[in-house]
Amino acid sequence: MSGRIESLWTKRAHRAPMDPLSEATLVAGQGLEGSVDRSRRRQVTILSSEAWAAATAAAGRDPGAVARRANILVSGIDLAGSRGRVLRLGPCRVAIGGELTPCERMDEAAPGLRRALEPHWRGGVFGAVLHGGIVRVGDPAAWDVAVTLRRAQPSDAVDIAGLLRASWAAAYGSLLTADELGTIARELHAPDVLRRQMSNPRVVFHVARTNGEELAGIATLRGSEDGTTVSVLRLYVLPGLQGRGIGSQLLDQALADFPGAQRIELQVARGNPSGLSFWIKRGFHASGEEEARIGGVALRLIVMERG
Repeated sequence: MSGRIESLWTKRAHRAPMDPLSEATLVAGQGLEGSVDRSRRRQVTILSSEAWAAATAAAGRDPGAVARRANILVSGIDLAGSRGRVLRLGPCRVAIGGELTPCERMDEAAPGLRRALEPHWRGGVFGAVLHGGIVRVGDPAAWDVAVTLRRAQPSDAVDIAGLLRASWAAAYGSLLTADELGTIARELHAPDVLRRQMSNPRVVFHVARTNGEELAGIATLRGSEDGTTVSVLRLYVLPGLQGRGIGSQLLDQALADFPGAQRIELQVARGNPSGLSFWIKRGFHASGEEEARIGGVALRLIVMERG
């Protein structure tokens, strides 16, 4: 199930009113920047809009979700029993630590509300920020998919080729013809092409597979001879599994193979707004444009980098 961030609040002081925000910064290992009442385990608090609606319906009065004094209100996410799971909030990831116990202040907001919040984790959850960044109202919220990351093997090539065909069709199917997509697949994504790249000592391939062994994503990076520059050649996630944090996990894992990297560069084809947004959220900026010809197919590319 996936959802979105509906509201953000910060707590300026203990028992002070909650201040609404349109965006907030989550700091890894700390919590919501500027908000008090944080601890090592309880860095950020999250409430489900559906759970709140059920509780206030049972109590017979809705004082507004701000009365719960949580930092983040999400919709479309079932928080019940979520201890140990990882929730993706925009570009950030939060490890859920446990259930929030409603206190007597809930009955001050609405008589009977404290009791109504007790079942099914309706009072919300607390968690620790694993991966920080800026979150905004309207950002997507989704549970991370449990995946296993590892180096790609030549035996993965056929599955990788299939994932790349599906990804390109989803991203560029409205811009390129079926014949053009087929040409690109043969030139760049054929299993033999992939296997040759895997044999290059300066190129690293990482794959993500679900617990059911479905190929979920692929990352291909190439280092410069001196190891100071890394080129991201590919980062793709199966269309049906996007927005679950798999791309970020793959990127982090692959970049760990280049500890001396000082600059990261990549190219995004024009007409791929979701891909462009992904990289901008991770600190990359456009530095120019190029044109590439792949088997006679012309592509306009946005050059991006992060220093």
